[in-house]
Amino acid sequence: MLAIILTLALSQARRACDSSLDCNNRGGTVTGVVSSGCNCDCTDKWEGVACETCPTHYDQVTCNSCADGRIGYPACTTCSVGMVMPAVPGGGNCYGLEVAVVSVLGIECKCVCQKGYDPDENCLHCAPGYYVPLGVPTCWECRLDTHCSSHALSVVDDGSRKMCNCTCRNMWTGTQCQTCPVSYNPADPSDDCGGCLVGYFDYGGGTGTVCRRCDTTTIACNGNEASITSDGTTCQCVCLPQYEGTNCDGCAQGRVNYPACTLCTSAAHCSDHAVNVTSNSAQTACECGCEGQWTGSTCDTCPMQYDASTNCSSCSANHINYPSCVQCDVNVHCSGHATLSTNDPTSKYCTCDCLPGADPLEDCAKCLNQHISYPTCTECTSATHCSSHASTVSSDTSMTACQCVCSSGFSSSDCSTCDVGYIQYPTCTECTPTQHCSGNAPSVVPDAMQAVCICSCSPGFAPPDCSSCLVGYIGSTCTECDLMTDCGSHATAVTSDPNNTACVCTCVQGFGGSSCTECSQGYINFPTCTQCTPADCNGHASAVTDDGTRTTCACTCLTEYDGATCNECASGYFGYPTCTQCTDAAHCSGHSATVASNPSKTGCTCTCRNEWTSTDCSTCPPPYTGADCDMCLPNHISYPTCTLCSVTLHCNSKATAVQANTAQDQCVCSCQDKWTGDCSVCPSRYNQMTCDKCAVGSTDYPVCGSCKVKDHCNDHALSATSNPSHTDCVCVCRNNWELPKCATCPSKYAGDCDECAANHITYSTCTLCDIAAHCSNHAHSVIDDGTRTSCKCDCRDQWEGPSCASCPVQYEQGACTSCAVNFINYPNCTKCTSADHCSNHASYVTSNPSNTGCTCTCREQWLGLSCDTCPSVFGGSDCNECITGSIGPFPSCIFCTSATHCNDHAATVTDDGTRTTCKCTCSSQYDGAMCDTCKVG
Repeated sequence: MLAIILTLALSQARRACDSSLDCNNRGGTVTGVVSSGCNCDCTDKWEGVACETCPTHYDQVTCNSCADGRIGYPACTTCSVGMVMPAVPGGGNCYGLEVAVVSVLGIECKCVCQKGYDPDENCLHCAPGYYVPLGVPTCWECRLDTHCSSHALSVVDDGSRKMCNCTCRNMWTGTQCQTCPVSYNPADPSDDCGGCLVGYFDYGGGTGTVCRRCDTTTIACNGNEASITSDGTTCQCVCLPQYEGTNCDGCAQGRVNYPACTLCTSAAHCSDHAVNVTSNSAQTACECGCEGQWTGSTCDTCPMQYDASTNCSSCSANHINYPSCVQCDVNVHCSGHATLSTNDPTSKYCTCDCLPGADPLEDCAKCLNQHISYPTCTECTSATHCSSHASTVSSDTSMTACQCVCSSGFSSSDCSTCDVGYIQYPTCTECTPTQHCSGNAPSVVPDAMQAVCICSCSPGFAPPDCSSCLVGYIGSTCTECDLMTDCGSHATAVTSDPNNTACVCTCVQGFGGSSCTECSQGYINFPTCTQCTPADCNGHASAVTDDGTRTTCACTCLTEYDGATCNECASGYFGYPTCTQCTDAAHCSGHSATVASNPSKTGCTCTCRNEWTSTDCSTCPPPYTGADCDMCLPNHISYPTCTLCSVTLHCNSKATAVQANTAQDQCVCSCQDKWTGDCSVCPSRYNQMTCDKCAVGSTDYPVCGSCKVKDHCNDHALSATSNPSHTDCVCVCRNNWELPKCATCPSKYAGDCDECAANHITYSTCTLCDIAAHCSNHAHSVIDDGTRTSCKCDCRDQWEGPSCASCPVQYEQGACTSCAVNFINYPNCTKCTSADHCSNHASYVTSNPSNTGCTCTCREQWLGLSCDTCPSVFGGSDCNECITGSIGPFPSCIFCTSATHCNDHAATVTDDGTRTTCKCTCSSQYDGAMCDTCKVG
């Protein structure tokens, strides 16, 4: 393999040179062999050993023409302004307006001009589509928005480059397509002047380009129109409210009998009982949509199951479930277990007066809770079923048995026993150490019969309740008594007193006291302690003892005796020493309340009971009677005063008779007429002076039922009273309800007939809101303001004010449907001002004929539709002087240029500061004010 490779390499080195292989196919003549080097005779301007290089001033692809920006092959000199051929004899090269100079086909140099200038004329003139405004050397572009108000299909220059020509679209006119003729629709930007204004028609029709106005010559409205308008294509009648139809030749919906077209109303055609009223399809009669349950073609009938007094909007008495209003029935609605079935007319349910114990919420078909055994429905009570000892009693779920929840301390199904730990049914007191063992037992339990509590008393305390000490123990802690400690030397034994408060000594006879340190009872003068005897009491004592001080004897006299030593008669006795007793039977005829001896105890004194009199109580005087003189005589009252019953005294002289009642505690009068009680009370429904006829406000003597606002005046009256003859009730209607029974409220009122109805104002006149009367006939509609005090107009077009009587100054004052002069863009109608529409650069501004835009008369040198452009040659604060680098006189300002003012030999050029002369800064080889001479040298 290596040999083959070496052979091939040797063969290649000996190969003759070839243009395509060794000279990039650019050799005209090629000589030599590869091993010793090839000689390429390159074509065109290619250079290098293998013709691989093309100098930069030639075309780098072919190398046989000049590169861009050079001319004159093969010299290929770089293009400059001076090499550009003048477009006209004697003209300039690029007039200083070039951005570059390029070659064309390598044979000539050409200007690349600033935007807006024509390169075919060496930037001398404006390019197509650009123009030069008067007095301004700058080329401005023709634009659809700037020069044609954005209303053109296209815009070009006029050929002379002095102005722009617009090809307006649709019907826009004017040099700037700024005007839409008044018959078209300039107010709607979306219409683009492509349709007729409202009120005009026939766009682009038989009359050419002008829309025709709609009037009675173009459409017949039968004199029933409010106005005539159009949809831009055809004319249309805008009918008065009572008419409708293409030609206003029919009544509007809800009106009848063309051409009168009377409005259908609830009041006039439906008995004021309709929720809606309209006309029939032929518009010859009104059709009522009755409210509530009113029926009939004029809503004049309220069926019997409904209540006409509530506007037929509720059930009548004994009917339920509006609007079906089924009649209440005891068997149907109360399961046959009620004595009465009635209802509130506003209710959905019949009200059953169930038999006792039945549940009205279950239509009397079940027992009430706490009742059992339907249909008898016996009431479960604590007394009957729970031994009166239940906290609550209820029936079981099947309502067949009563269930007791026993009060605390009671038990068993009927609470008839005490609960565990309680005693003494039916009180059932709880056994507690505190309550039953005086707090002196560690434990307590009831006995087997639950009759008493059994206390386990602490040591020293006595059963059964541990409230006292055992015998021989005393004090709150029950301390044991001691003979030596507690009784001294005069006792034989010691124990506790009955109250266990002190130790009690068994003293030697004659001695006493808790510790035998005093005489005992009946003995006196310690320490001898002599015994008292009956002899110390004159033999008239039942007992004798000491006086308590153990110093004197004290006598307990026999009953009939008294005194310290029983030496006189006792009270109630007389005649010492025998001392006879005073008695009721012996001394007071058996009629005394008390009997006593007289102060000297020589006789008896009687205090008679009841009404007995005399010293021995033997006399019962009138007006008293009775076995014990304790009653009044007949027809007398109020023992013990016993006053005789009298028509004058007790019946106000208005009774036919009077007698005492059985109890003799009051007189009973047989009153005249309708007087009652003691004949001083006349029930309020009767005449209060005579009580023999009905009182004012009541009727039908002797029943004399009361006249009531709710029952007799539909609850709409201030008061209800009777007529002079008391045969009927007379209503004084409140607010604006109408007589005779205050049942009707006129349609212009609402609420309690105390406010205006909707769309009526100024209570109580309540005038209907009307477009003509309240809105100057300039409104779409009118309603009340919500407070019923004024009408609220929905003004049409641009009318404003409470009554649509004011047309703002920015609108045309006749119809208020277009902008006034100097205002634009209906309906906004903005005022044309220099500040808002002319950039504050106008000396005068007004609206265009169609009031769609403002026309500015620019001051000084401002240009543009809105005076927003100051040409580049002008400057100053108000576009009122030549700009730096230009000369005047103002306003004939022109730019200073090298070509025009410096013979095209200036490096820079500007004005001299006074805007009168251009000032040249000459290129290095030139001199002179206008660079018109060569520098010396």
